[in-house]
Amino acid sequence: MSAGTGVGPLDDIRVVDLTRFLSGPFAGALLADLGADVLRIVKPGEGASGSGPLTATEAFDWATNRGKRELEVDLSDPAGVATVLDLVSRADIVINNFRPGSMERLGLGYDALTAANPRIIACDITGWGLTGPYARAASFDLIAQAASGSIDITGPYDDPAKPPVRWGVPFGDLAAGLFATIGLLAALRVRDDHGVGQRVSVSMLDCLLAISTYRLPQSLDAGLSSRSLQHMGGAGTNPYGPYRCSDGRWIAVGFAKPHWIAACNVMGAQDLLEDPRFETEHTRNRNADALHVRMTEIIATRTSDEWEAAFIAAGAPAGKVNTIRETLRHPQLVARGMVVEIVDDAGRVGHVAADPMGFQSSLHPPIRIGDLDSVGWGDRETLAHRSLGQGATTNKPLEGTRVIEMDGNEPSKTLAGQILADLGADVLLIERPEPVRTRDDAAPADEFDLTDAFRWGMHRGKRGITLNLKSDEDRARFLDMVADVDILYDNFRPGVKDRLKINREDLIARRPDLVTCSATGFGSTGPWAAAAAYDVTLQALSGSMSITGNGGADDEPVRWGHPVGGLAGGLYGAIAVLAALRDVSRGRTSRHIDLSLFDIQAALHTYRIPQTLDVGMEFGPAPRAGGSGARPYGVYPTADGRWFAAGITEQFWVGFCEGAGRPELATDARFAEDADRTRNADELEIVVEALFRSKTAQEWSDIFLERGLPGSTVLTLEEAFVHPQATLNHMLRALPAGHGRTVHVSGFPVQFSASTTGNWTPPPGWQE
Repeated sequence: MSAGTGVGPLDDIRVVDLTRFLSGPFAGALLADLGADVLRIVKPGEGASGSGPLTATEAFDWATNRGKRELEVDLSDPAGVATVLDLVSRADIVINNFRPGSMERLGLGYDALTAANPRIIACDITGWGLTGPYARAASFDLIAQAASGSIDITGPYDDPAKPPVRWGVPFGDLAAGLFATIGLLAALRVRDDHGVGQRVSVSMLDCLLAISTYRLPQSLDAGLSSRSLQHMGGAGTNPYGPYRCSDGRWIAVGFAKPHWIAACNVMGAQDLLEDPRFETEHTRNRNADALHVRMTEIIATRTSDEWEAAFIAAGAPAGKVNTIRETLRHPQLVARGMVVEIVDDAGRVGHVAADPMGFQSSLHPPIRIGDLDSVGWGDRETLAHRSLGQGATTNKPLEGTRVIEMDGNEPSKTLAGQILADLGADVLLIERPEPVRTRDDAAPADEFDLTDAFRWGMHRGKRGITLNLKSDEDRARFLDMVADVDILYDNFRPGVKDRLKINREDLIARRPDLVTCSATGFGSTGPWAAAAAYDVTLQALSGSMSITGNGGADDEPVRWGHPVGGLAGGLYGAIAVLAALRDVSRGRTSRHIDLSLFDIQAALHTYRIPQTLDVGMEFGPAPRAGGSGARPYGVYPTADGRWFAAGITEQFWVGFCEGAGRPELATDARFAEDADRTRNADELEIVVEALFRSKTAQEWSDIFLERGLPGSTVLTLEEAFVHPQATLNHMLRALPAGHGRTVHVSGFPVQFSASTTGNWTPPPGWQE
């Protein structure tokens, strides 16, 4: 098979991929989706094999390294290092996710890479960052979720004795891969414009802090708990969460103001419409317990299939809590071709996620190539390189780029717009003619409330204007603006732009090279295209709620505390428009990007797709086992009533036993090897839980840091943002809001060596 797709925005880009596990390979796969020729360096004997049924390990490899080629290189041999440096001299990007210092020890540090190629863009993906007290400590997704506050804001909250849980999808890894891709596309923009290579770095911790968006000002400035109630949405929507149906299955619903009457009519619940306790969102929140009791009674009367069909037909957001297998067979994903069959040279078949951004034109399993001569990378034409001098930087990567952002506060749009603003774009938010602030009538007029927190968390750094696009005059003003912008990003439901006479044809008539992106719950095609969606229903439909929780037989499904349905859409949206801009800059036709948040949620299952469909694995909550089955791997109670997250894979078992003061456990026949710990999991958990209960969370934190073990106290959101590593990278920003008020927002998680980022100005429409 040929290298790269040959048609994508990055079809002229060569990538040396030195990554392993998930965060780095995922970033490399995204680059391959965009057309880059990604050459993965593997140890001799690892990587693509080629015979017999797919194993779980091979399925992981196919999912995270699809679209790449592989070359065996022994990096412990100087000749192998020389081979990599030779490749770097002809490449554009190098990515790694080694712990800080490892690349230098190998002879592949940043200085060595730039000596080989001054224009190289080198990307480091780490757990904690390149510098600071935790930099050399190991980390996994579990640890990043614990240290970032993500576990603390995730339920269950019904029983204090139950451990808080990590999201079943390893979003710490995936967010790092997504932000790394954003950083690399921005760095390519700088190099295309200025001839400057540079270093790009992200950490899993910073990336998870960055997606806290509105939860941070809600907690620090509005005085609200950072923990979401299980049946209330982040914007105050209630009811919002899972309810058990008559068939024993669960359905998740999210009924905000636009859906409340229709939902009550579907439920035949006239009493809810007539009861003053449930008249508005504010009164429903004040009487949440009573509403939850009544909703539980009503939903228990019909099956999950019946409720889902009825609610969707009425335009009320709802979705069954699917298993991953059910998700992958959902008619909407099937209609949009989101699961793709790939075949290797031996005829073996596997299934992987398609590119939800729509760039990918072909897919293949990782392909092993024989030697350096087979790579096919000729010498690059000598290109000018601009040396900036020590400490000098270029402007922001998107300086001079103009963006229009439209319609509402959905994170799939607002986060993407904020990222573009942080990269230097001038983002103009066009709002509908309605009150900017909707507050409880009983609240003081000057109170900083939930609505204010939303605006600060999702619209900082943008400008704003109000237009009524149903008005001929305002529509004409809008179309005049379009003639001067580069990107238009919206989350209108399918058909709305046609009715407003601002569809893509109308827009490109004014600006032929305009990049347009629409992010909706289910995309513009397929049987569910017109269905309404909220984060909770997307988490349910996508299978992620079915793999999140403590695993009790009667436990309620748990949604992640972050609105990941929209946030992941925002990250993919930022990647998509950056990539499409590069196409335009190379003289290609502009494109429209049709993002489906449901597609994106399915794509986040990455390695679980072939493991489910081709290996036959089934997934449920695994609160104390890693993705590879490693144990102990989960959240444990400590002596001071806190929780501590520990990720002890094979290489850390001996160090953990020694640090815990129980070195004999390392050679105990019940626990000596991974397989032993899995086989004797019940005994292991009793021993390990007793160990963790013997010391405080801080004592465990000190032990793990001293030995470089992957672990962290489960921090609150407030604690997470003052973690030493978060402080080092300026992830907490305090912005003046006038009249002595300060509002806190999250920082930007991508670090550049030759570019600046960040846009720390108030959101549009802010008034005291």
